[in-house]
Amino acid sequence: MTKPTFIRCVFACLVLWSQDAAHAATAARREAAVDRVFAAFSPHAPGCAVAVYRNGATEFEKGYGSANLETSTPIDPQTVFDLGSTSKQFTAAAIVLLAEDGKLSLDDDIRKYLPEMPDYGSPVTIRQMLHHTAGLRDYVTLLTFADIDYDDVSTPAQALAMLARQKQLNYRPGDSFLYSNSGYFLATQIVERVSGMSMREFARQRIFGPLAMKHSFYKDDHAEVVPHRASGYVPEEGGRYRISQPNWEETGDGGVQTNVVDLARWVANFTAPRIGGDAFVREMERTGALNDGQPLDYALGLMVSTHRGRKMVHHGGSWGGYRAEILRFPEVGLGVATLCNSANADASALAIATADLWLADAPAPTASAKEDARQAVSPIREDGAGKTSPARAGTYRNPDSGSLRRVEIKDGVWIEAFGGRYRLVPRPDGSFEMVGGPFEARYRFLARPEGGLELQQSAMERTIRFEELELHHPSKAELQSYVGGYRCDELGVVYRLQTNGSELYRIDSRGEREAFQPLRRNEFSYGNLTMRFDIDSSGRARHAILDIGRVRNLDCPRLR
Repeated sequence: MTKPTFIRCVFACLVLWSQDAAHAATAARREAAVDRVFAAFSPHAPGCAVAVYRNGATEFEKGYGSANLETSTPIDPQTVFDLGSTSKQFTAAAIVLLAEDGKLSLDDDIRKYLPEMPDYGSPVTIRQMLHHTAGLRDYVTLLTFADIDYDDVSTPAQALAMLARQKQLNYRPGDSFLYSNSGYFLATQIVERVSGMSMREFARQRIFGPLAMKHSFYKDDHAEVVPHRASGYVPEEGGRYRISQPNWEETGDGGVQTNVVDLARWVANFTAPRIGGDAFVREMERTGALNDGQPLDYALGLMVSTHRGRKMVHHGGSWGGYRAEILRFPEVGLGVATLCNSANADASALAIATADLWLADAPAPTASAKEDARQAVSPIREDGAGKTSPARAGTYRNPDSGSLRRVEIKDGVWIEAFGGRYRLVPRPDGSFEMVGGPFEARYRFLARPEGGLELQQSAMERTIRFEELELHHPSKAELQSYVGGYRCDELGVVYRLQTNGSELYRIDSRGEREAFQPLRRNEFSYGNLTMRFDIDSSGRARHAILDIGRVRNLDCPRLR
């Protein structure tokens, strides 16, 4: 070897060594940063698996916490989790594949395939179901308020029969958006009837198999043993946990079991499609619109929004003790999956915090993208009635969904939300941060006369306004006027209400006492159910009308 050649080889080796050292340093820096994001997850408590994908390759994957508290099995990238509602994108993919096969159209009336569903006067299309604009009442809500617990075994036949009993929709198809699991459950029924296969088998043959997602499947048997699966948990006071793994066998709106290793192949399919092709990707990410033309940020099992000026395609999931998030930034080829087995893990916030570590090194977004981002965020009003106010005890309601927030000031500020009670801690900007909840959430109390409460879920860049309710405290005579049985044919149950003179309550099918909290006159709540009474001229209740978030105006006539 000549001397010049030798020098060139040495120089090339030094360059490669320098590049490798730089890459190693960057990888170490990022791992340390991700460790800080997930620092709250102890090896002796439930936790999460996280993976970062870029341009079709996995750049980072790691597990934090315990997959099983009984065996002290640690979470690793191979650990299998339940995706909850993050499964919806796979169900939508199955429908799109059948449409590409010419077996159906997304604009077909669902009764073409599901003739047992009622004729509501206006056709409900498959596309409207997948965009959550169909107006279908949510079957999960219906079953739970028919006294079917998450620990009970619930079958697709039960859910289909429940939906076939519904006499009306929440609204005329296409007029509004209201998230409903029913559309995706019914999509599974359509896939099965059109393909002649179970949803599980169709997904194996058309999605998971071709993508070599060896550990991914729809779980349709509650008693099935799933190797290397994490148990789901909900936290209790004193640092304890309880197992939370619902026994429901419905799929479509949920049910997919997978790990962050397999999800690398799914995320990559949106960049270099191995199933469906470019038209498949465009259809999956095409957002919907209402009848009046108002655009939505919901596509087919995917939400399309912006984060820090960049387009973000994402969907979270929540089921039992599981939390999940898959998000992608198509413009920079970045994807993140976070799968957790604790009900108080905010998988969406964790995924975004992880993505931010990689976005910091990505090219700056374009000016038009930044403008889109500003338009996508619902700003906090700081003028007039929108000024921030100190914390105020009371009951607040989302006028769109009917969901409630109860604020108590006693040894601090506390809020009942998301099925639990959480402390609100003041921040320098006048907002209050919820501690220990399932989502990263901040609340702002708005000054009167308008008043109200604003929930800002910063991870998803959206703000929800709650109205402040002026509560009515009923007299003994008023409480007595509500006592009796109310036949809820659409639920298949009778609600029998009683009073002890100071409160209204019912005993459910398990013998548990459920007390109703007074709201406005002739209106009560328990959990996320609102029950309002239709009163006759004598002052006696004739009907109880139920609003349960994703179920509206369910009429229960009083028994004679």
